[in-house]
Amino acid sequence: SSIKDKIDKEENEQLRSIPAQRLIEKLSLLKNRVNSAKKRWFWELLQNASDYNQSVNVKLIVSDDKVTFMHDGAPFSLRDALNLISPDSNKQEDAIHNDNIGKFGTGLVSTHILSSILEVEGLCIDDEKVCYKFFLSLDRSCFINKQALIEQITQAKEKLKDSLQKQIQTIGFNTSFSYKLGVALPELSPLNSSEIDLDYLYEVLPYTLCFMTKVQSVVVEDNRSVAKTKVFKISKNVVNESEIVFLIDADTFSA
Repeated sequence: SSIKDKIDKEENEQLRSIPAQRLIEKLSLLKNRVNSAKKRWFWELLQNASDYNQSVNVKLIVSDDKVTFMHDGAPFSLRDALNLISPDSNKQEDAIHNDNIGKFGTGLVSTHILSSILEVEGLCIDDEKVCYKFFLSLDRSCFINKQALIEQITQAKEKLKDSLQKQIQTIGFNTSFSYKLGVALPELSPLNSSEIDLDYLYEVLPYTLCFMTKVQSVVVEDNRSVAKTKVFKISKNVVNESEIVFLIDADTFSA
């Protein structure tokens, strides 16, 4: 092969290596932030949903073996869908584009405290405003092996392309992030569903939503065998310049 071909090959390897290295660095931090990450994963997902939408409703479903976060917000751009696979945290570029590019970077990576396996379903639109349904699966269990991670990223991008199907844009909970419990990142212990502190979430949500003005409601369905509250819902009832009123409805089992 010619020297130009060799340079092209090296350049391609470099382009594949950089996002993998960025992921390795971010995922490696989790082992020193386990307790913090266990409390923050939901807020990271909620913040992303809030940042990306003018108005959004959220649903969280927790079972003994799975956690699913859903929202009814706007479709992803194609670039944002790719960002889910290999986060691009170029802050300078984010500032230039002001379209939430990169919002699915560090925060989403930290949610892997729940599981090394994350499945995402949603809608995305291209630059001609054509809407597609997509599905992707991210398995970060190999992240300590850079070459294996590069291959996983490459495969995930190919599977994303294969999953694209044209679809009419509809209103509803079209976006979901699902985590398979019991499958931990290397060097971390598997997270048991009983370790997910929903009581803390219920306590903090009213205060958090005072500042996340775009989030209109949050519904939590607790399907775990240890569940005390089956369904919790908080929604904005009245909003004016000086007052925010929340309506809270909780279906709680009696002792």
